[in-house]
Amino acid sequence: MKPILHETQILGPIYSYVQYLDRHKIIIEKNENYQKRSPRNRYEILTANGLCSLSIPLKKGKNQQKNIAEVTISYDEPWHLKHLHALRSAYGKSAYFEFYYDRLQHVYMQKHSSLLTFNTELLKLMLQFLKLDIIIDFTDTYLITYDEQLIEDFRNQLLPTSLNFEVYPQVWSGKFDFISNLSILDLLFCMGPESVHNLRQTKILNNKIQTNSD
Repeated sequence: MKPILHETQILGPIYSYVQYLDRHKIIIEKNENYQKRSPRNRYEILTANGLCSLSIPLKKGKNQQKNIAEVTISYDEPWHLKHLHALRSAYGKSAYFEFYYDRLQHVYMQKHSSLLTFNTELLKLMLQFLKLDIIIDFTDTYLITYDEQLIEDFRNQLLPTSLNFEVYPQVWSGKFDFISNLSILDLLFCMGPESVHNLRQTKILNNKIQTNSD
């Protein structure tokens, strides 16, 4: 399949990883300007209190007008420790928490200053966890459009409301109905090595829906 292009994401949502299946390359847009309130520095998990959005604080300044490669993370407050605590509270009882947490913690504790670098290190780790052999590359310049025969442009894509996700048992399923498209961490902690099967079933399901609607 042709490479996929999208914005940098912090522990991106499940549907991004559905799109990665069978790709040989992911191209990250590193020549855009930062956009707030986006997956660039925000991810969602499911906790005992319900849906929780975790965000990476950035150093003060006009980040909205800054090249994404120049956006830096703030450590004025120990947010990384709070995120790790939130993940342990949310997923500590999950079947595969101990399989993944230590390596995830190691990346957080390195305290990367660059948001792009931090996101990329976590993307590499998630691909390793999923055993997806995919090259990560970056854009050389910003282009508004790409040849769709060569690259699938997934930047800032709004997900259609018709999407269907393969259901899996979540940690707090006794309290809440299934919540789809959380951070890939939710799927990994709950499903472990079966996560790729879930991603593939989601892809098959939506391919069938798309075919039927054509």
